[in-house]
Amino acid sequence: MTPSTTDGRIGVRAAARPVPGSPAGDACAPLSLAARHIVFKAADGLSVRTILSIESIDLPAGARVAVTGSSGAGKTSLMRVLSGMVRPDTGSVRWGETELTALSEPERDRWRGRFCGFLFQDF
Repeated sequence: MTPSTTDGRIGVRAAARPVPGSPAGDACAPLSLAARHIVFKAADGLSVRTILSIESIDLPAGARVAVTGSSGAGKTSLMRVLSGMVRPDTGSVRWGETELTALSEPERDRWRGRFCGFLFQDF
């Protein structure tokens, strides 16, 4: 797993340790993550800038992950893409058996409400 922005300023570190005491039930059980060929672009004035360019991410269910990088490195964009808040321009994001990039926006919203939790720094 080597996620990076186009200038290599974002880092992801993972430790494949199960989450102790995870309750039973599909909404609480940890899911594996597989992301492939992710490219995410955003308008920057009159031009379009590549925010994320990630070949692959593979995390086993229950892995603990730290996403690090300086301001503007793409950490929030990475979380938004991996959670299905936004679709990448190219690539796929799969959590367990669910291919998020194939779901409609309302389906992604329902999936996120059931399986995800975020508290962003600007909340």
